[in-house]
Amino acid sequence: MPTTAMENVKIWYRADGHALETREYPEAPSQTFKRGAYLVLNGSGQVLLAKGANTTYGSSDKPLGVALSDSTGTTNGTILAGVFDGQARVVLPVSNAGASIATNQNQVGVSYGLHVNASGYVSVNTNDTTNTKIVVERIHPQYPAAEAWGWLECKFIGGQTQFGS
Repeated sequence: MPTTAMENVKIWYRADGHALETREYPEAPSQTFKRGAYLVLNGSGQVLLAKGANTTYGSSDKPLGVALSDSTGTTNGTILAGVFDGQARVVLPVSNAGASIATNQNQVGVSYGLHVNASGYVSVNTNDTTNTKIVVERIHPQYPAAEAWGWLECKFIGGQTQFGS
């Protein structure tokens, strides 16, 4: 399934194949995220978009989980989130800081950072082995090795999410 552009992959699950643990959180002011966006908690315990477009996750950026609904646009509106705990797994496209790169077996078992492109899609950033958030477990069977923008199945590194893992 070759592709010429990064896809917004919305696949997340627990290591046992079941759905992520879900929790309800109040929404922070002025939010406009969509289902599938990665979220963080602010100091008031409200959820907001983790990172804006064209950004890379830094060492202190720790996602809480994934939005399972669009933002309400109302401060303290209820948002359902799938939390990134120690059992959470995500499928993400591979990129080189947002640029096209192909999957390969050498990426399996390696820790990488995360990147958000101009469209807000999160990807595995093979250019970042310093601010690591995930470990690649395998190349997703939807895309064979050597596919540009191919998908990788990943788990979060312990301590690299707000939920704790």
